[in-house]
Amino acid sequence: MHLLSLPDSMSAAPSETPMMRQFQDAKRQHPDKILFFRMGDFFEMFGEDAVIGARVLQIALTSRDKKKEGALPMCGVPVRAYEQYLNKLTAAGYKVAICDQTEDPAQATGKIVNREVVRIVTPGTTVSPQLIDPDRNNYLLAASLDLKAQRLGVAYADVSTGEFELCEFAVDQLPRLYDFLMQLDPQEILLPQSRSTAESEFLETLTHRLGQLLDQVAPPLAEDAPRTEATPGRCQFIDPYHFDEEAARRNLCRHFKTLNLAGFGVEDQVHGLRAAGAVLRYLEDTQMCNLTHLTTLRLHSVEQAMLLDETTLRNLELFEAQSGQKRHTLFHVLDQTVTPMGARLLRHWLRRPLLKVEAIEERHDAVEEFSRQFLLREELRNLLKTVQDLPRLIGRLSLPVAGIPDLVGLRESLEPLQQLPVFYQRLEAARLRAIGAEFDPLTDLLERLQHQLLEAPSHRLSEGGYIAEGVSAELDELREISRNSKEFLNRVLQRERDTTGISSLKISYNKVFGYYLEVSNAHKDAVPEHYIRKQTLVNAERYITPELKEFEEKILTAEERIGKLEQELFQALKAQIVAETTRVQQAAQLVAETDVLAGLAHTAEQNRYVRPQLKPLGAPGSIRFRDSRHPVIESIRMGEPFVPNDIHLEASGCRVMLLTGPNMAGKSTFMRQIALNVLMAQAGSFVAAEEAHLVLVDRIFTRVGASDNLSQGQSTFLVEMNEAAAILHQATSQSLVVLDEIGRGTSTFDGISLAWSIAEYLHELGALTLCATHYHELNALAGELDGVENFSVVVEEHGEEIVFVRKIVAGEANKSYGVQVARLAGIPTPVVERALQVMQELEATSVGHRLPELTPSPRPLAQVEEQAAHWTRSQPDAAPAQLSLFAESPEWLETLKSLDPDQMTPLQALTTLHDLVRQARTQSL
Repeated sequence: MHLLSLPDSMSAAPSETPMMRQFQDAKRQHPDKILFFRMGDFFEMFGEDAVIGARVLQIALTSRDKKKEGALPMCGVPVRAYEQYLNKLTAAGYKVAICDQTEDPAQATGKIVNREVVRIVTPGTTVSPQLIDPDRNNYLLAASLDLKAQRLGVAYADVSTGEFELCEFAVDQLPRLYDFLMQLDPQEILLPQSRSTAESEFLETLTHRLGQLLDQVAPPLAEDAPRTEATPGRCQFIDPYHFDEEAARRNLCRHFKTLNLAGFGVEDQVHGLRAAGAVLRYLEDTQMCNLTHLTTLRLHSVEQAMLLDETTLRNLELFEAQSGQKRHTLFHVLDQTVTPMGARLLRHWLRRPLLKVEAIEERHDAVEEFSRQFLLREELRNLLKTVQDLPRLIGRLSLPVAGIPDLVGLRESLEPLQQLPVFYQRLEAARLRAIGAEFDPLTDLLERLQHQLLEAPSHRLSEGGYIAEGVSAELDELREISRNSKEFLNRVLQRERDTTGISSLKISYNKVFGYYLEVSNAHKDAVPEHYIRKQTLVNAERYITPELKEFEEKILTAEERIGKLEQELFQALKAQIVAETTRVQQAAQLVAETDVLAGLAHTAEQNRYVRPQLKPLGAPGSIRFRDSRHPVIESIRMGEPFVPNDIHLEASGCRVMLLTGPNMAGKSTFMRQIALNVLMAQAGSFVAAEEAHLVLVDRIFTRVGASDNLSQGQSTFLVEMNEAAAILHQATSQSLVVLDEIGRGTSTFDGISLAWSIAEYLHELGALTLCATHYHELNALAGELDGVENFSVVVEEHGEEIVFVRKIVAGEANKSYGVQVARLAGIPTPVVERALQVMQELEATSVGHRLPELTPSPRPLAQVEEQAAHWTRSQPDAAPAQLSLFAESPEWLETLKSLDPDQMTPLQALTTLHDLVRQARTQSL
C-alpha cells in the first residue's frame, strides 16, 4: 500500500496543459514518493505531495487555478536552495523524487522542456552532510525470508561510504537478529512483498517488532523533524523480484565485473545474496548511476565478535545516555579520534568487541606503543586533524551530487597523507607495522588534483573558475581571449600590418559582419589572397579572414564555452579519481584505524587507564580488577573524587557476587563499571583500573533499572522478567551477567523466590555474575553454594544521618537505609518519622530476614534445562520471553479484551486496571 497516491483530480482525465500531463506521467512512475517538479526557478509539488510538503516544510500552501472549485493544491521551493527543503523531508522519513529539466529551455523553442526524474532520495540513501552524523553510518538494509529453509538473509550498505555486507540467521535466532539490527540501526529496511500467508504474517510481525525496537533506540535522522500520523516508518515492502536469487547473482556479478561471487567468500550465502541483490537494485533505482564506490561485498562474521543486545546497549549507555543525551556515554569518553572515519570505526569497535585474544592483543600493543611515544603520537594526531572524511568524499564523487568542494576536500586530505609513511617507519607494534606496509599515500592522485585544480577554485560548477592553467590548451586560449580580447585584436592587427605592409589597416566590428579588416582603396592592391571581401565602400574595402571569424566566434561565446568546457574537464577529472575508489577506501580504512589506536592511547594517558592482561575465550572464567573505576562517572566532575573498588570473580571460586547496600550507595555504578571495563578491554582499549586480568567473555548481559513499556502492553515487572528470560536463555558459562534488583517489581515472597532461583541457576550455569539486591534473604545462598559470596557497600552512620563511602567490602549489609535515603530525597519530615516508627514496629514483630527453609535446588542444571525445554515443547504457542499469566481464561478476561485504551482517559485506565487486578486476585484465592 503506497503512502502517497494521485489525488482524484489528477488520476482522472489528463490536465489541459502538456506540462501537467508531464507531471502526471512522472508521478505515476513514483506514486510512493513526493515529487519535486522543476518549473523554471522552482521545484513545485502538487496534490497530496503539496499538502504534506507544506506541513513538513512549514511553507505556504496555494493552489493551481485558484478560481476553480476543487483546485489542485500546490507549493514550491526555490531551485537554488532546494537541498535544505529536501533534507527536511528526508529527515522526516519521506522519499523524494527530483524531476528536473534535462534540456536547456533556450533550446526547446516551440515545444515543452523535457523533464525526467534524475534522482531519488530516501532516508537510507541520503548522502547529505547536513543529515548524516560524521561519526555514525547511515545504513540501508534488506532482509530476505525463506520459511522452508528456516533462514533469513540480511544485507546492508552505506551509500555514503561504500560499505556493503551480508550475513544470514536461522529463523529461530530472531532475538539474535533483533540485537544485530539494533547495533546497525538502519534508517531504511526493505522487505519482500510475500504471496504466502505464512510469510506475510511472519514479515508483518518482524516489521512491527523492528519498528518498536528501532524507534525506541534511535530517533529519525533529524531529532527536530516534524512527525505526523502519515509519516512513514523505516520498514517498507518492495517487489519480491528484487530478491530473486538468479537476478541478484546476475546483477551483483555485473556490478563487480566478475564471473561469479566466489572471490568475495559469499557464494554459498544464498539468502544473504538475495538481500544483497535487493539492496543493489534499490540503490541503482534511486541513485541512477553506476555506484562505482561499492567496490566489494563482505561477509559479516557474527561469530568473530561479541553481540551486544539492545538492553545492554541501553543499560551501559554506550552511545546514548538514558536521558537521551550523547554526552556522558562511553563513546563520548573514549572518542579522542580526530577524523570522521576514525570516529565511525571506534563506534564499530565498541558495538562489536572481539572474541579472539590475538586480535585484541594486536590493538593493545599498538595502543601501548602510542602511549610510550606520546610526542610522535600527538604530532601524528595533529597531522590527521587536517584529513577530511575520505570515504564519504569518494562516495559523493561517485554520485551525481558531486561538486567542486568534494575534489578540493580530497586534495586537502591527501596532502597530509604524504607524511604518514615516515611516521609508520618509526613504529614497532605489529599492527602498526602492517598498516605502514599496506599504506598507499595516493601521491599520484594528489599530483593530479594539484595539477588540474586551481589553488582557490570557484565552487559553482556551472560558472567555471576551478580548472587550473595548462590542463587544456583550448581553455587557456578561451580564458586569454575573454580576459584580453583587445590585446589579442591589437596583436592580430599589428601582425597583419607587418605582413601586408599596409600601415593604415584597421580592425572594426559591427552587428552585420562581426569583426572585419578595413583597407583603403589606395592599398587594396596589397591585400593578400586569403582575405575574403565582404563589403565595398566609397573609399575602402572590408574583408574577413578565417582566423578573424574563428576569433569572433570564440570571443562571443567564450564565457559560455568556458563554463561548459570546465564542466567537461571536471567530469573527466572526477572519472579519473573515481576509478581509484578502492585505493582511496583502503587508505581511509588504515588512516581510521591509526586514528582510533592513537586516540585510545591519548585517552588512556589522560585518564590513567592500564593495559589488561587477557586469556582466551574458553579458559576458566575470571575477572580481576584492582582499583577499578567507572570510565564515564569519573570523567564527570561532581565535586567528589571517584572511589575505586576491587573485584575478583573466578569460575573455580566466587563466580556469583551478591551485593547489598542502600540505594545511592554505588552498587549500580560498581556493576556497570565492571561490565564497561570488560567491554573496553575486548574492544581494544585500556581499562579504568590500576591492574586488570580477565578471561574473555562471549556475551555481556545486563538487567538494570525499572521501566515499563505501556505501548507494548508490558508492565515494569513484565519487562524485567522478559529481560531476565532472555539472559537465562542465552547466557553461557563464558558470559558476564549483571543483575540489578531482580524481582523487585512484584510481591516480596514472589520476588525473593524468583531472585533466589535465578541466582541459583546462574551459579549452576557457571556464568560470572554480579547481583545487587535489597533482599537480604538471598545472603543465605553464600552459606549453601560454594560459588556465591556476599559483598556490601560501606555506609557510615552519624546519628540519623548516613554517609556513602562507596567502598565494596566482603560481607552482607544489615540494613537497606531506605528511610534515610528517602530523607535525602526530600520526603517531608513527618512522613520520614512515621516511616521510622512503622519500620521499628515491623522489625520488632518480624521473624527475621532469613528464610532458612530455602535451600539450593537439588536438581542438576541439565535436569532444569530439560524440564524447561519440555515445557516449551508442550506449549508451542508460548513466546520464549513471555509469562503465562493465567492458567485458563476467566470470564473477566473478555472484558479486558474488549477495552480500547486509546479511547480511555488516564484516570479511567487506572481505575479499570485496579478493578481487574482485584478481580484476578479474588479469583485466584
